[in-house]
Amino acid sequence: MSFPFFKSDKKPILIAHRGASGYAPENTLSAFKLALDMGARFIELDVNQSKDGQVVVIHDDNLKRAAGVKKKIVDLTREEISNYPLKKLANGHYPPERVPTLEEVLTLISRRAVVDVEIKGGNSGYTGIEEKVLGLLERKGYNGMSTVSSFNHECLRRVRELSPAMHLIYLLGLKPLKIAIGEMRESHCEALGVSVSQISRSVIQLAHQRGLHVCVYTVNKRPMWEKLSLMRVDAIFTDFPDLLGMPEYEEPTLGLTNGE
Repeated sequence: MSFPFFKSDKKPILIAHRGASGYAPENTLSAFKLALDMGARFIELDVNQSKDGQVVVIHDDNLKRAAGVKKKIVDLTREEISNYPLKKLANGHYPPERVPTLEEVLTLISRRAVVDVEIKGGNSGYTGIEEKVLGLLERKGYNGMSTVSSFNHECLRRVRELSPAMHLIYLLGLKPLKIAIGEMRESHCEALGVSVSQISRSVIQLAHQRGLHVCVYTVNKRPMWEKLSLMRVDAIFTDFPDLLGMPEYEEPTLGLTNGE
């Protein structure tokens, strides 16, 4: 199985990392709206799970960095989380933001972009998060135009058990590549995600030889994008969706909408 929205023989596809997070607070409705306005057609976001089982869009498992509050997401209800305003960027002019739910973000995007949902937290207190993520993607019409990613292999394995058709990105983290390749084969992942400090020609060659796409995070400078393009990387995550302009897609095959 291969990603229909990747063109491995063309320049790397741009994925808006936590929305347009170089300009607006990450993982907020403002960041996702700006990414769409900039022409992004692939958006990445992170999800954790609240005490009352709601899937919320935030990178960390706590509110310390985002809102300056030393509280864990899993210990708070969705309503309690929404009581804490998120920090603004120093150079940003955005309205007060709260942590959004996955449903709110999917509604905002309205199938104008492919979405990559990174499930955080592994198996710690997040019972059933995989089912909830898949259920929301299906209910909001993102079947065939979404991916799920994670550093946690058990999470990806569970997603694969629940959905044989979901596209999966295996995030390498600190695991040896040999072990990662074996786990990717077990869960039928189609793409390998690595940091820009981990990428090398040998990693790309090994992945491509096994029919895997290679995604690199986080690339915010055009020279690095050009270098990775020459190395035949398939996709890059960037905080600046306008880094190169409109990414390349065969849009008729994706079912992307104009938001209506």
